[in-house]
Amino acid sequence: MPGQPVDRTARRYADRFPVRSAPDEVSVKPGTGYVRTEGSNSKGQKFADFYHFAPCGDHLVLVSIAENPQ
Repeated sequence: MPGQPVDRTARRYADRFPVRSAPDEVSVKPGTGYVRTEGSNSKGQKFADFYHFAPCGDHLVLVSIAENPQ
């Protein structure tokens, strides 16, 4: 967030990034890739994130993140 201290922004979004408790699931197909990670957020609640990647030249670009409180 422009103009906000990094630590305040990090605290605001901390519950959206889990501490892993299970192996990541990876799915790769021509033209796309997905990573799913599970764990618990900073409040100890079960949580999962899904990351979607797409190719861009010789690189992969993160195109979306989905959150799934369990």
